[in-house]
Amino acid sequence: MRYYRHRSNETLGGKYDHWGLCTALYEIGDNGYPTRQLESFDIGIVLKYDQTHPKDKYGWLEDKALDHDELLDLGAEEISAEWFEKCWTSFKVLNRDND
Repeated sequence: MRYYRHRSNETLGGKYDHWGLCTALYEIGDNGYPTRQLESFDIGIVLKYDQTHPKDKYGWLEDKALDHDELLDLGAEEISAEWFEKCWTSFKVLNRDND
């Protein structure tokens, strides 16, 4: 697994535009596809997606392979598994009833 942090430069638009920009954390499997994804918006809203909850009315787990070099070219940075896990388990999220 590899882990990345990426800051968006665009809002979601529409009725969620006021959420602001998003910082996304990705856990990427050996096949290049995200297995877990956490999105934290400027307004304080956090969403998370994985195989058990891949999609909802707010968004979805990225469904295309993410190449390491392309991610870095887009401004993403590689982060530690420990930091990803701490964020994954500590944030209160909007889109998951049991988390």
